[in-house]
Formats: sequence, C-alpha cells, structure tokens
Amino acid sequence: MAPLYKNLQTIFETVQRFVEINQKEWEAVLPYVEVQQLQKHDFLLKPGHICRKMFFLLSGYTRIYSQSPTGEVTRDINKPSTFLTALPSYISEKPSQEIIQCVTKVEVLIISKEHLEGLFYQFHNWERLGRLIIQEMYMDTQQRLYDFIHLTAEDRYRKLLKDHKDLMDHIPLGYIASFLGISPPSLSRIRKQLLNINTN
Repeated sequence: MAPLYKNLQTIFETVQRFVEINQKEWEAVLPYVEVQQLQKHDFLLKPGHICRKMFFLLSGYTRIYSQSPTGEVTRDINKPSTFLTALPSYISEKPSQEIIQCVTKVEVLIISKEHLEGLFYQFHNWERLGRLIIQEMYMDTQQRLYDFIHLTAEDRYRKLLKDHKDLMDHIPLGYIASFLGISPPSLSRIRKQLLNINTN
C-alpha cells in the first residue's frame, strides 16, 4: 500500500468543495481508507460483480463502460480529483452491468460502502458529503442525457474540449467517440472540420 498521508491534500481540497470536515472527522476516516496503484487496463470493477466501494481518483484516468450487442459503450470518463463508482450497482447491491477500467496508470483511494455508511451514521458532515457526491453523479448523468437530446455531435465535442480538454491527451479517440455517442470515423471528421475552421 502506498503511504496514505501524502495523498490526503488532494482529497481534502476536493471534499472542502462540498463540506467542511474537522480534524476529528478526518481522523475517523483514516483507518478505513486504502490507496491502490494500478496499471493501464487494470479493473476497479469487473462485469457481473457487485460494486461495494467508493473510489477517489488521485491520479490517472479511468472509464466506466458496458457491453452492448454492437460493442463497448463508454458511459463516463473519470479524471483526477473525482469520486466515482458504478452507481446503480452501488445503490441496489446487484451485479453491475458496468465495468470500471483504468485507461492509464492510476492511483486511487478506496473505501468500502460498509465503512462509509458507518461514517454517515456517526458524523453528519460525512453523511452530507455522501449525499452531495451522489447528487453530483446523478446531475452529471442528467446533463449528459440532456446533451444527447439537445446538442449535435459536433456541439458535444466542442463542449468536451471546453470543459475537459485534458482528456484528448490521455484518452484514446475510440473511447471518446463512444462517450460522445458517435463512431470513430465521425469523430475524426468533426476534428478535421474544426481544424480546418481554426486554420482558415
């Protein structure tokens, strides 16, 4: 296991966006958190397993995807300083239809649902943090659905560049195309069109 304390500043700064955690509350979580370092293509969650963990990405990139009759469908791409889980499985405690895989080398903080819910019971701020994180995950999913309904493929790509330009340096274009709901050739065509516009 990698040393835990050197990693706390990253998660501390992220958590403070949601709630102010005091010293006692921070110390309460330390015995239950572990750090793992994984390699590219390693899995945080394999298909058919029940997701009973919450993850916080310290470094690297992951993707959440599922298998369809036509191939893999990327539902989300996760970047450093974000919480992630397979939310339907995490809430229902049923086998997950989603897979969480490392796209690059990854360092991740992990806490079990059992220990996290114990903290929720003991500390109001941890309970509030958990509720706000799940709300944010839900809102991200709703915004993604809204974008698919109201934005063109090119607009979705432009928005991705505006909000998450770093993904282009770390994520294969095939995964990005799947995340945008288009084919790789369509993504290549959009990228070429925008490049021509910017150079003219």
